[in-house]
Amino acid sequence: MENSQTIIFFDGLCHLCSYFVDLLIRKDSLRQLRFAPLQGSTAEKYLSLQDRTDLVSVILLHQGKLYYQSEAVILALLQLQGLFQLAKIFNLLPKPVLDFFYLKIAKYRKALFGARLTCRIPTPQERDFLLP
Repeated sequence: MENSQTIIFFDGLCHLCSYFVDLLIRKDSLRQLRFAPLQGSTAEKYLSLQDRTDLVSVILLHQGKLYYQSEAVILALLQLQGLFQLAKIFNLLPKPVLDFFYLKIAKYRKALFGARLTCRIPTPQERDFLLP
């Protein structure tokens, strides 16, 4: 992995997580983001067993450091250009407050948005961005 590469680990079975990944892929004009399901071999290489089995957090690996929950989402958005830079305003709020709301959404995400039985299959255009 290149040191400049950012990997976003997500629950490959969660529709909300997949929508987030789809948004990031579409808006990443610099093509600097990579994505890997928490259930995959790339996650196994970089993350602890607990991170891979709890499935309550999007996890972002950036410059060798792991970020979790709201911090991971904000940093992912800040990797994009344009209006996504407005995500900086969330840094004005205390992390515990942001994580409280993040965890509430995470708890009910599958009930609200549904879940898949298997991880998403990348399209031919996505294969360069989605890691196993």
